[in-house]
Order: sequence, then C-alpha cells, then structure tokens
Amino acid sequence: MLYHHGAQDYNVAASAAAAEARSKFEAEIERGKARTLAVIEQVQTQVPTDRIVAAKKLEFITLGNGIKVRFPDTDRTEEGFHRHAIGQAAARADIPLSFIDRLMEKGQWGAELVAENLNRIYHNGNGARYLTRSVKNEVRGFLSDSYRRLDSRPIVDQFIQAVATFGAVPLDGYALETKIAVKAVLPYVFEPVPHEVMIFGVALENSDFGQGALSLRTFVERLWCTNRAISTEDLRKIHLGARLGEDLQLSQRTYDLDTQTMASAAQDIVQRSLAAENVNEYMGLIEKANTEKIDPKNVMGFLKKNLRKGEVDAVVEAFNSPEVEMLPPGSTTWRMSNAISWIANTKVEDEGRKLEVMKVAGAMLDGKTGQVIEDAA
Repeated sequence: MLYHHGAQDYNVAASAAAAEARSKFEAEIERGKARTLAVIEQVQTQVPTDRIVAAKKLEFITLGNGIKVRFPDTDRTEEGFHRHAIGQAAARADIPLSFIDRLMEKGQWGAELVAENLNRIYHNGNGARYLTRSVKNEVRGFLSDSYRRLDSRPIVDQFIQAVATFGAVPLDGYALETKIAVKAVLPYVFEPVPHEVMIFGVALENSDFGQGALSLRTFVERLWCTNRAISTEDLRKIHLGARLGEDLQLSQRTYDLDTQTMASAAQDIVQRSLAAENVNEYMGLIEKANTEKIDPKNVMGFLKKNLRKGEVDAVVEAFNSPEVEMLPPGSTTWRMSNAISWIANTKVEDEGRKLEVMKVAGAMLDGKTGQVIEDAA
C-alpha cells in the first residue's frame, strides 16, 4: 500500500527564485507529455514476437545493403536484422562490431561478406539455440535461449500508478527502437542551495532486446537549464540476481510470474525513492556537493573511464568556462556533475547515449568517482 506525502513533508522551496522557476516547471511538464505518451503507446503496441531457433538452421541473407534473417519455418519467413541484433550475433561469434560496421559501409558486397561470416560460424557451431525477438518484421534482439524475458507492459503500468500515488507527474520519455525510458517528477520545487532551484523524480528504463537491464533511478534537474543528472540505481541489482544456467528452459508461466515480481518491485522502490525522508536526504547531498571541491586527478580518471574522448574534452571545457548560468559557480562536485549532464543535453545527439552520459553525471554527484559506470563508456 502506497501513501501520498503532502508538500509539508518535503523541504519545498518558497523563495522568489523558486516562484519564478515553477512556471518553467509547468512548461517542462507540458513539453514532456507527448514523449511520455509515445513510450506508453510503444510499450503497449510493440510486443516482441519470440522464436527459439537452432543456430545451424538460421540463414543470414542480404537485401541490397542490409542483412535479413531467414527462419527455418514452413514459410521460410524472412525478417530484417536491426543493427543492435547484428551486434549481439557478432559478439556471440567473436566478431568485433567495428569490423561489421566497416563492412556494412562498403555497400552490397560488404553486407554479403557479413552474412557469409555469420552463416559459416553459426552453421559450424556447437548446436546452440538462440532467442530472437522481433517487432514489425525486424529482429531487434539476438539472445540466449534462456534470456530472462520481462513484459514491459505491467512494469510500466505499475510504475505510472506508483508515482501517481505521490502526486508525481510524467516529465519525459524515450521511445527508442530497442530501449524505453519514462521519467516522472514530484510536483514540488526544491532549493537545497540558494538560487539552485530544481525538481526531483524517478526514471524507469528497460530494454526488451538486451540493451541494458531493467532499472529504476532517481534524478534531479536544475530548472534554469534542464541539466539532468540520473543518480543511484536500485532495481537493476534486483533484476540481475542469481544468473540462471544457460541450458535451463523456463515456462511462460515462470516468465509471467517473474514479470509480476519485477512490477511489484518497481512499485516498492518508487515508494522508497519518493518518500520525503529520501528526497530531503538527497537535497542534503546536493548541498554538500555544492561546497565540495573536486580532486582534478580523480575526476579526470573517472571521466576517461566512462566517457568518450570528445565528451571528456567538452565536459572539461564547460567546467573551466566562465559560464555561471547554465552551470553553478565554483570548482565543485556539483558544477562538474552539471557540466556532464549539460554536455549530455547539448552535445550528444543519440538519445540512448544521452541517457548513459546522464548516469555518469549522477555517479559524480553520488561520489562514485572510483567506479566504471556500466554501459556508459
């Protein structure tokens, strides 16, 4: 049972700066509605079609400059092969994706060579079976036949219901071909540092195609410049759990029960994440970060481990710039976290990559500069 917490439970901002920021907050919510609805629609309508197929019976063929998969069914069904799935198939065949990409850039003969390599390797393998997950006649996931499938529909539904209990509202969403994310925020404005006005929320992320595990994170956004740092991570730890044996075949009933468990876990974690004591504690963390001077040596090592070279250069340039509107002033952890999230929003075009860079900003804020953020590099 979840309980709504009123504004009196939170350290809600009441300054003139906060009053000015509320109008921007309302505009942010309005802009995010369409993106959030797009995520929900995609989850409800684009349910993957699953096939378990022996590797030796798969055929990789070409159509122009692209790759298709021909299945060993009666109709010899052919489907497109998404780049993400090609990368998964290549990884299982010990072929570097960079090599695949270079060949695909050569046109039809390059695609034919990719198909030939995959056919030779998979037809002469050890009899392994794989799970393919397709949407709109395109294979988007090429996975182990014991892959832990979770139905995103009840999970997203429980997430939306849980945040609504706290009065939280949808803010944004990402409906990517192989990953979805939806964000919701509390309807309050916080000001842990004078003139640093922000909102607090939770973000649910999942991929039905093996592009990252189901996760639920908290995040903060500065209302002056929509810098978003996605921080902490609870659900992924639950999702990983004990790894099941690759040869274990599970029934659909087991997958359905697993989904129900994860949907319930998402609801429980939303309750904890949006509880007043947790939010107020997190605002205290930001207050600390605003006064904490960074160690340049440690920070550069962290950035190089988790960001690409161009991203590192852009973050350092932003941090060292005289900018004090889009970024908070001072040589602090708070400024560096915002420099990373600002670069994510202004310099990174790919939506999936943008999410990963925002996680690096959150790790900076959490003091996790000694860690490598999985999937971010």
